[in-house]
Amino acid sequence: LHARSSHCEGRRRSSSPYQPMANASATLPLPPLETSVKCRGLPFKATTEDILKFFSPLDNLEPSIFLKRHPDGRPNGEAFIVFETVEEARRATSKDRETFGDKFGDRYVRVYPALESDTNDMQQAIVQQAMVHHQGSGHGHNHSDSVVKIKSLPFDANQLDIIQFFGLGVGGTEGFRLKPNGVQLVVRSDNKPTGEAFVDF
Repeated sequence: LHARSSHCEGRRRSSSPYQPMANASATLPLPPLETSVKCRGLPFKATTEDILKFFSPLDNLEPSIFLKRHPDGRPNGEAFIVFETVEEARRATSKDRETFGDKFGDRYVRVYPALESDTNDMQQAIVQQAMVHHQGSGHGHNHSDSVVKIKSLPFDANQLDIIQFFGLGVGGTEGFRLKPNGVQLVVRSDNKPTGEAFVDF
């Protein structure tokens, strides 16, 4: 890795019960896009149970739900829903523009087929969901930390390359320390790298 060829985007986060990258696994392959849909316009207070109820008129569906979240852990009104078959995903899109539920008033939700352009958002939602479960299991941490997003990585770069890249200090100084399993490579649905990664310090 060369410093000039990789682009990093960082964000500071205040202390929060939600930590998107804590102890994330090295890679989390995406589910097939053809069996997935993207929802937009969800109420911020909507839970996975509410989403299941929204799709419940479509018989025999047991989808996996991944809520998109802001850096502080609050839902941002979007979600990816992964079904078992292409036909189930196709039927789910028939719910586009339907009202979400009585307790949320006349608010309607958009439901689209997931596209290749949604790959990064879906990957992030899956990581965030894994971290929510991680926090719920009592293994989280509350101290302030920072995550950076790297772009334009060589496609053959691996986790060790990134660790070594940040571990090399300038002029003999000590480099950066990464959290255990703090490198998350972003991969497409075919498990090929996108040239991007998230790094947790």
